[in-house]
Amino acid sequence: MLNWGRRALTVCKRASGGTRQCSQAGGAPDAGEAPPRPQPPGVLGLAAFTKGDPELEHKLKVIMLETEVMRQEGQLVPPQEFMSPPIWGNLLKLGSRSGRRKYLEYLFKTAKAKEHQQEKKEARRQQFEEAKAAMGPREVLGMEEHAQTYGLAANNIFLRFYDTSINHFYNGRLAKACDFGQKLVLDCGFDRHMSRRENQNAAKQLMMLFSDNRFHKDPFDIHYTSLRPESELTQMLQKIIPTMYEPAFPMNVHEGSYLEVFPKGRLVYLTPHCREEMERFDHDAIYIIGGIVDKAFSSLKDLLQENSQV
Repeated sequence: MLNWGRRALTVCKRASGGTRQCSQAGGAPDAGEAPPRPQPPGVLGLAAFTKGDPELEHKLKVIMLETEVMRQEGQLVPPQEFMSPPIWGNLLKLGSRSGRRKYLEYLFKTAKAKEHQQEKKEARRQQFEEAKAAMGPREVLGMEEHAQTYGLAANNIFLRFYDTSINHFYNGRLAKACDFGQKLVLDCGFDRHMSRRENQNAAKQLMMLFSDNRFHKDPFDIHYTSLRPESELTQMLQKIIPTMYEPAFPMNVHEGSYLEVFPKGRLVYLTPHCREEMERFDHDAIYIIGGIVDKAFSSLKDLLQENSQV
């Protein structure tokens, strides 16, 4: 007889007349009632990807079994603890077995790279601790002796500029550009037409654009439109720039379209798939660039013409 190891719980209820009624629950389950089966690793949190669809749930189980078989065969598959729900969701979107195999190889190399970085970080920490222990306790100097000591860690004529001070300086440039800079709009409403890798590449390019613009002595006033919080592009960009939604951070993020933010008469959409060629730069105009990576997009021209409603 199975011993379920559950302590009998006393569930007490009060009837409407005030009489206390007690009943016992727990112990072994009733005859014919199966115990709850634990879900396999990776299934938890995947309801957002399967959405209760029986076909998607069946496909997900097949992909999990396929991944485990590849791992047992010695192929390049990341460890089980590395397989998060978003990764299973990406595998669910891939239609071919070869595509899933290449994606798993990429994840395996990424996991190994992170593991090596962690090992190097731990080795550097140990070297620092050993060097610190070899130096011995730091000598405490008096006021006069400290005033006469010259060096990088003591008195010197140079001021140290911390990274925080440098960031404040560059962010101040962007704050000034909000009032006096040339406005530039990034249309980020193409995330649904790009794959995960293209969204990741687009997020990296948006980050590089923000960084290079911040270093310029006369930066643009960049506005990111159609950047919805639930979109894949927004989530990837927020991983790279975690402070993008903070009020003090000089990054203009809009959930709505550029037509809802700026007057339509001043908008100019820049695209190579147009009939009119821009021959003169207008400082009063607001120029728009499509935030899309079109490496594998076949009908980009029609999509840009549909999205550029100016």
